[in-house]
Amino acid sequence: MSAKYGFIEPDYTIPGNYNVTFNNPKTKPISLEILRKQVKEKKLYRYSRVIVLASKRYVEIVRKAFQGYNIRIEAPLEGLPIGKMLAKLKSMIEE
Repeated sequence: MSAKYGFIEPDYTIPGNYNVTFNNPKTKPISLEILRKQVKEKKLYRYSRVIVLASKRYVEIVRKAFQGYNIRIEAPLEGLPIGKMLAKLKSMIEE
């Protein structure tokens, strides 16, 4: 998920650098309304679970976007400081 583009396909090429984050509203991140619309339009609700590899704030946004659907949101990195997030992600990849 991108704070600028929302839910994007894995093969989507982002057209350039951008500085948009859910952590700073002044950067004008994509709205929850548009994210919820993307969940419907892209039929993301058809999955039984969504795995979010991001910070707590991003996990909160994803949970809100999928609210009302019977989908399990998994967030193995939620609440960890960035250094521990990276270490855990590395260990998950190496497993």
